[in-house]
Amino acid sequence: MRKKLLFFFLLVIVRMPAQVQEDFSDGDFLVNPSWSGTIDNFIVNPEFQLQSNMEDASTSYLSTPSEAFDDAKWEIYVRIAYNPSSSNYALFYLAAVQPDLSLMPDGYYVQIGNTADEVSLYVQKNGKKEKIIDGRDKILDTSDNRVHVKVTRSASGDWELFSRLDSELEYVQEGAVANNQVRMSKYTGVLVKNTKTTGKDYYFDDIRVTGEPAKDTEAPQWSALSIVGSYRLQLAFTEPVELDNALFSLIYLNERRAVEITGISQSETGETVWLDVAEELLPSGLYELTVHNITDLAGNPLEGDVTKRIGQPGEIEAGNLVFNEIMFNPADNGAEYVELFNVSDKLLDLQNLVITTRKSDGSFNTGNVFPENSFVLPYSEIALCGEPVVLAECHACPAEANIMGTAWRQTLNNDGTTLYLLADTLVLDSITYSSKWHHVLIKNKKGVALEKINPALPAWDPTSWHSASSETNFGTPGYRNSQYRSLGQAEETKRIWLEPEAFTPDGDGFEDVCFIRYAMPGNGFTANVDIYTPTGLLLRTIGHNQLLSAEGFFIWDGSTKNGTNANVGVYVLVFDAVNAETGEVIREKLPVVVGAR
Repeated sequence: MRKKLLFFFLLVIVRMPAQVQEDFSDGDFLVNPSWSGTIDNFIVNPEFQLQSNMEDASTSYLSTPSEAFDDAKWEIYVRIAYNPSSSNYALFYLAAVQPDLSLMPDGYYVQIGNTADEVSLYVQKNGKKEKIIDGRDKILDTSDNRVHVKVTRSASGDWELFSRLDSELEYVQEGAVANNQVRMSKYTGVLVKNTKTTGKDYYFDDIRVTGEPAKDTEAPQWSALSIVGSYRLQLAFTEPVELDNALFSLIYLNERRAVEITGISQSETGETVWLDVAEELLPSGLYELTVHNITDLAGNPLEGDVTKRIGQPGEIEAGNLVFNEIMFNPADNGAEYVELFNVSDKLLDLQNLVITTRKSDGSFNTGNVFPENSFVLPYSEIALCGEPVVLAECHACPAEANIMGTAWRQTLNNDGTTLYLLADTLVLDSITYSSKWHHVLIKNKKGVALEKINPALPAWDPTSWHSASSETNFGTPGYRNSQYRSLGQAEETKRIWLEPEAFTPDGDGFEDVCFIRYAMPGNGFTANVDIYTPTGLLLRTIGHNQLLSAEGFFIWDGSTKNGTNANVGVYVLVFDAVNAETGEVIREKLPVVVGAR
């Protein structure tokens, strides 16, 4: 019977997944198992114990590979032949993801010593340590401390810490805790921090580590994208990744075309990937990278973002950004939004810019803040709202619409107010909008955005704005305005002309306004601009004693002086310009047609 029990016991031992078993009885720590680190600072003494052997103050360590983590147990004997302190203590690294223990790798360790003279368990993540089991104080408050340490961890992350002094017959539980901040192990080891007088006072023996490797069920994440040099992108992942089946797609968004990827390389640790490209990554360019079929080493697929944008934005200055569209009274299935236009030739990142209003005391409200990576291309739009998905669905926005989501802390006044675009306290642009700026045909203003006809037009002028067209469900957030019109160039042979000569002010987004263009032979002209009926009745005054620039325009939206829309028909534009200094007079009459579709 005893033989059967002995055989069963030996069988259990053989089947136990022993990762590390070291009593230094071979007089060597370089083989079986192999320890690495600051090897010159340790010896195996005549009692076959690992002993520190430092002449000066130092931080010294040894580590050896160990993946034991699930249903694991760690054991060690430690002797510190002095009273430990904050400058003299030992660490037993149960689990570490990197071999150099002096670099504070992610993992778990037991600290033996320190000011409280205790045995405690710590977790270390991203260079920060946290005590998760606080052991008994003062148990190591002697000049010669000898302690056995035992730690267990279940597969679900339940930790228990035990210690036994030489004077104690049984292990004492120092505490228990559930913790899964670190999810794997690659190394185990010891670390010593000593002063000049205690360099030979640390002893380690009977190290035993058993357990199974961690079952990796945590998906990797793509944490960062950056430009390194003019022809290379760098990707960072939260853990080593497998690239055998990976696919990468890079788009140059300025021109919406593909950029060839000529090379793929990876760091030794596997968390960093580099992509070489066939053309220079331009300072004013915005690039969109999409990744597919990336997994970690356990086969878990990438989780989270699979597309990121990257660029090298220029400095934002006053005049670079202007208000371009405002939805202040959204439909029930829509959302408020404000659109800006980048009138510069620079790629801009609007992160932390604020759209807000003033309080009664003149200070600014908290406002709505642009999130990280709010890129806007040169001469392009960007919209900010609280519900980007809802907004895009409401207006059937195209895929390229540049819409950014944020916490919408400040609603827009339906009747009108003054909005400010701020960079810290610098006002980049402002607009005092009004619901009265809507076209006269718009009876129900709910769900209708105000659009600028051209970003270059003055924001304060109501004629610069127009109700968005019905064909876009009355809004174009993040892409070209439905009422956009090019300002064009003056024609040398003309003084006064119309664009177009026939227009349809019905709010459908097609030729809703008429540009009355002029090119004066010099400066100093003032003008009266009027619209008459065929019978000579004044229908609308567009400009009265208006001082003209050398080139410019007026806008007629088809409304009359009574605030109604002109009937379909042919009208007469009378443009009278006089130069008071020279006496020169320019007078032209042109037919203008108000049509319907």
